[in-house]
Amino acid sequence: MPDTPTELTEGQDDSSQTSYATGSVTPASNKLILVIFTLSRGGGITVDSVTGNGITYDLVDSSAYDLAGNRGELFIYRGMAVSPTAGVITIDVGASTHAGCGWGVFEIGGVPTGNNGADAIQQSVNAEVGAGTSVSATLAAFQANSITVYGHGLNSAKAITADGSLVESFEQQLSTASETCTGGWFEGEDTSPSTSWTGNSDSGIIGVEVLDAGGGGAAVKTRNTIAIASVKTLDTIAIASVKSIDTISNV
Repeated sequence: MPDTPTELTEGQDDSSQTSYATGSVTPASNKLILVIFTLSRGGGITVDSVTGNGITYDLVDSSAYDLAGNRGELFIYRGMAVSPTAGVITIDVGASTHAGCGWGVFEIGGVPTGNNGADAIQQSVNAEVGAGTSVSATLAAFQANSITVYGHGLNSAKAITADGSLVESFEQQLSTASETCTGGWFEGEDTSPSTSWTGNSDSGIIGVEVLDAGGGGAAVKTRNTIAIASVKTLDTIAIASVKSIDTISNV
């Protein structure tokens, strides 16, 4: 199973800006970095780039949850590097001034490395609700030993409850921008991560499956093994079926 996520920083800038900077973080080598944040604006939301730490941060998923005016949006970006550097993470929203930004940054070890963290993520799903008191994402069944990470945005500054097995790690309420950004995890499979609050509000959630370092490749290795075994004798297949994956792969 991946390591328990570590929160590197959380915060907010409840003011109109064209870019927002987190607190300084020091990512470790070959660990998955997830940047969860919300943006607020009267018109369309834009993200030009997420940069810092010598890491190329790429979009995992987003959720535009202010359904009436597209005034709020939730994002999760990911990255990974062999030799990352200390420093802030900058969220650049381009020339259009946005009303505020809340964020949290997680670091997760014990995951597959490579492809800038893409290999560590099996799936992500977003969901939105208009004028509701809860929101839930629906993910497919997990690979063995995966964990759940979620991000949540709300178009109001109010307390959020992480439902079921989820552990909320951070909660940033922006009173001026009238937004709330939260995020957390569950050390296991949660195919329906959900959050709730009091009073109707538009909201969005993103659920992410993070793979174990040894878990994501097992199914592929098994399929390759079967293809190899199929050309051998029935006796060999019978013996191979009771051996470990590593042993089978050498049959």
